[in-house]
Amino acid sequence: MDARLPDTGELRRLVAESVTKTGFEPTTSSFAPSMPTYEDPLSAALSGLATCGVNVTRAAFCKVVILGEEWGFESRAVAFADGGGHIRRTAEPFYAQRLYHQVVTSGSPLLISRGQDSLSLDEGRTLRYHDARALFLASIGEDSSQVRGVLIIGVKQSAHFHDGQLRLAGLLARYAPSLIDYVTRPEARPPLYNDVVMLSKSIEAYDLSITQHSMTMVQMAERLAERLGCLPTEIKTIGLAALLHDLGKVGVPTVILQKPGSLSPEEWVLMRRHPEIGAQIVQTVTGLSGVATIIQCHHENFDGSGYPHGLRGCQIPLGARILAVVDAFEAITSGRVYRPPRSPEAALQEIQRCAGTQFDPQIVEAFVALIHEEGFNANQGE
Repeated sequence: MDARLPDTGELRRLVAESVTKTGFEPTTSSFAPSMPTYEDPLSAALSGLATCGVNVTRAAFCKVVILGEEWGFESRAVAFADGGGHIRRTAEPFYAQRLYHQVVTSGSPLLISRGQDSLSLDEGRTLRYHDARALFLASIGEDSSQVRGVLIIGVKQSAHFHDGQLRLAGLLARYAPSLIDYVTRPEARPPLYNDVVMLSKSIEAYDLSITQHSMTMVQMAERLAERLGCLPTEIKTIGLAALLHDLGKVGVPTVILQKPGSLSPEEWVLMRRHPEIGAQIVQTVTGLSGVATIIQCHHENFDGSGYPHGLRGCQIPLGARILAVVDAFEAITSGRVYRPPRSPEAALQEIQRCAGTQFDPQIVEAFVALIHEEGFNANQGE
């Protein structure tokens, strides 16, 4: 482990301090549609889960089935890629129920596809019932959970998912109990920093290098924000955004993230979705709108040439403009699969060259001064 990185205990301290001492000032998120109001809080939670699932995985649909006392497994929420969906209690057919029971009992996900060499009778009938060519089923909750069920994503045009879609569906299923508790039992909800730490651990389980990159950025981003006169609340919000800014890369196909050469236009389409994927998950799981908004915008460029929305200048949140500079410095000095690391001096020169186009010139000026005053290991802390 890089000696510059805080250990797990330090990470928990930083996050706990952010949440319990400073608090957060939520901001309106442009990426998340307003949630309709429901009489049943559980329906609201499951609708949000299904909507997030279809948005981040880009599957044809995302469905949530819950184990009830009356009908066994019942469909409670479905969201479709075209924006449609419904929330109603409907008993699931017995052959699908057997598969759901298998997933919940084993705790292991199930992938079924018309491209498989063989399908059981239950699997084939469940595919036809959902009018899908492939389904991925992941268990929601454990024996002690208030709600048990299955999160399902399906595709219709292809018989295959890419690995990023499966990771995202599994991640959302894992955090579904926390989301449900947040809506239905706020008094029993565990400390928010638990969710933040666990999201960070989800990134680490997928790719330790992404976690190392993010944790290296946290204190550097906070110091830069402090130098720019941000309030303590803003500083900690920016620090958490730095910690989770690459969460969306969990949903990018591994073959793209690890490609040593240039990406094709089609591959760039998938890569450029990661800020919105990460923002949607953070918003859904934690409700930290300010953090999610920064994550969504951290690849916007000062001149409007960035993504996902082509924002320019002060349209880009300050925290996102800070992250853009720190992210670039860390990426250049640590290297990537497609290029070797460069010296800190070279990184600063490159960042200064891009001031006014990719980066906010005032933030570049403050960052260069910070590095010159505190050295190239400003992220180490006092």
